[in-house]
Amino acid sequence: MYEAFVASIDGVVWEGDVESRQLTFVSPEAERVLGYPLALWLTSGFWAQHLHRDDRDWAVESRARAASARGCTELEYRMIDAQDRVVWVRDLVSVVDDTPVPRLCGVMIDVTERKQSEDERRTHLRFLQAMDRVNRAIQGATDRDRVLQDVLDVVLDIFACDRAWLVSPCDPDAVAWRPLMERTRSGTAFGVLHRVDFLMDDGVARLMRAALRADGPIGSGPSAAHPVADVLVTGLGVKSALTMALRLHVGQPLLFELHQCLQPRAWTAQEERLFHEIGRRLADAVTGLTAFRDLQEGAERLRLAVKSSNVGLWDWDVASGTVLFSPEYKRQLGYADDEIRNDVEEWRQRVHPDEIDAILKGLGAYFESDQTVLESEFRMRHKDGSWRWIFREARCGGRPMAPRCACSAATWISPIASEPIKSARGTCGSSRAWIG
Repeated sequence: MYEAFVASIDGVVWEGDVESRQLTFVSPEAERVLGYPLALWLTSGFWAQHLHRDDRDWAVESRARAASARGCTELEYRMIDAQDRVVWVRDLVSVVDDTPVPRLCGVMIDVTERKQSEDERRTHLRFLQAMDRVNRAIQGATDRDRVLQDVLDVVLDIFACDRAWLVSPCDPDAVAWRPLMERTRSGTAFGVLHRVDFLMDDGVARLMRAALRADGPIGSGPSAAHPVADVLVTGLGVKSALTMALRLHVGQPLLFELHQCLQPRAWTAQEERLFHEIGRRLADAVTGLTAFRDLQEGAERLRLAVKSSNVGLWDWDVASGTVLFSPEYKRQLGYADDEIRNDVEEWRQRVHPDEIDAILKGLGAYFESDQTVLESEFRMRHKDGSWRWIFREARCGGRPMAPRCACSAATWISPIASEPIKSARGTCGSSRAWIG
């Protein structure tokens, strides 16, 4: 009856001596849980010898305390099975003292699946928290260098490594490479100068080729498939590295890398997955920031070109009556940027009264035609009261439903008040400026 009851328990029922803590009985479930024969369980020191090395000392001590306590003591620790796998055990330990010789007894339950699920949830939570920190760093600034610095600082903290850097370009055929941004942990002995060129060597070239071929990060070091490049070992004291190529949508790829300098490091699968996701997010951010920077630089070059060419630009939404006048347009009529509103009446009221009707009639005919370019000359009043001859060239888009002279426009302001610009066009030049 007792044997049938023990066999029905989903766990290892055991008994042992209180003084020596030697096992004197284990149920058949023991062989299924750890894979060792029942007879081996009853040999001297078996239980302690098969505890996980990180749990051995405290688990032995805890069971010893349970032997002198009353009631039930609950422990959770790891054991190593016959296949050298880790098995999590929940051990319910108590003392039976209703016999002449007190006995230590308990039930060990396999809780490996629960522990693995808990570990997976904790790992996933740490992954989400890490990505949230990276996203906050990316969203915290619009300057590319500041974003790279902030992200690398976060990466240093997340991975607890000695260096995080970005190298440009990730091109094994390039003549040289340079650290685009580097962040090191306090106490790291070696550092490099940002934006200083280093000649390409075989070791770095091999690393870049491997990174470009790989779908994710690659590890290098004593326990990895790839050796650390010699220049990193001798020049920077790198013992292990985790490397990934960042493929940008704008410009050449970059090399994203973590360095461990104080001692070699074996990167875990969870660390590689997190590094991969951070790299992908960083590549998207660098692409956007680079495109935004190039757009700003292009806009500034266009502004300087327009200003130096003495051309005033305007953009007229015919349906709403809103007109955007460039600062140069206003300046040539003698006005500051804030002195002319974005309204078509600002233009209409400054056109010479003898010419406004013909101009509006010409505009109407232009909107109804399939004509691409409209050119005309007329006079406009300057802020000082004088009349200035205007040569206007416009290109219209959005026809026929909502005509909009917004695709392009160029205006030349002539200081000559007595003759049309046709006779002076040679001195004004034949250049054109279009927007939209």
